[in-house]
Amino acid sequence: MTPGTGHETAPRTSRRLAALAQALDTVLPTAAPTGETTHTAPTVLSTGIRTLDDALGGLQPGRFYLVAAAPGAGSSLIATAAARTGALDQQQPVLYAASGLTRADIAARIVAAHLPVDYRRLRAGRLTPTEQDDAVALHHHLAQAPLYIDDGTDLTTGAIAESVPDLPGLALIVVDRLQATEDPRLPLSGPTQITDAAQALAHLARTHELPVLAAVDTDDPQLIAALSLDITITLTRNDDRLQARITERDLGTQAALTLHADLAHARITDPAPIP
Repeated sequence: MTPGTGHETAPRTSRRLAALAQALDTVLPTAAPTGETTHTAPTVLSTGIRTLDDALGGLQPGRFYLVAAAPGAGSSLIATAAARTGALDQQQPVLYAASGLTRADIAARIVAAHLPVDYRRLRAGRLTPTEQDDAVALHHHLAQAPLYIDDGTDLTTGAIAESVPDLPGLALIVVDRLQATEDPRLPLSGPTQITDAAQALAHLARTHELPVLAAVDTDDPQLIAALSLDITITLTRNDDRLQARITERDLGTQAALTLHADLAHARITDPAPIP
C-alpha cells in the first residue's frame, strides 16, 4: 500500500529500453574478429520492382509503407507485386488483406503478371491454347506459395491483427486497399476510417516488427498529410509512365523515380533501359 492512502500501488512495468549498441545491430553488420561470423541486419523483402527497392532499401521490418495514387494509377498493383514477390520468389509467408477485391481478382493479377498473359483475356477465359498450357504448368508452383488471402467484407485492422498469430513466420502484411470514398459495406473506407486504419497498421508494423504495405486510392495531398505517416510513396500516372515520389514525414522527399505501368499484364515494372 502507499503509506497514508489505504490504496494499493499497481506494480510498475519496466519500459523496454535498448542500448545504442542494440539499435545499431538492427541496421549495421556487427564487427567481429577475423575468422568469426558477423551478424547481419534483418532480412528485408522486395517490392518486386528493383528501382523502387533501391530507393526504399526494400521493405524493412517494423515500417509501414503507404502507396498513394488516384484510382487506376497503380497503387494496388504495387501492393500485389510486393505480395507476389515475397511469397512466390522469396518464399516468405505473406498476409494479403483485400478490401474491395476478391481472391479471384488477386489470383488473376498474379497469374497475368507472372506468365505474363493479358489480364483481360485471362479474366474472360480467352487465353490461347499455349497460354492455357503455361497457366496449367504454373498452377502447381503458385499453389505452393505461402500467400494467405483475407477478402472478407468485414475486414478491419482488428481482424488483420488477429490473423498475425495464426501465421507462424509471417514476413509481410499487404493491405489492398484503403478506400477514400466511404462505403458502408467496407470498414476500411472513408477519410476518418482511413486515418484510424493507417495509424493502427503503423502500430501493427512496429509491435510485430513486420513490414506492412498498404495501398490507398487517393493522391489528395491534404488527406495524405493528415495521415502523418513515416513513409509515403505517391504515384502519378501518364499513360504507361509512373512518377513515384518517396517522402518521409520528418525528412521530406527522399527520392523521385520513374516506373513503367504494364497494365495489360496487371503489373508495375522498372522502366525500359534507354538505348
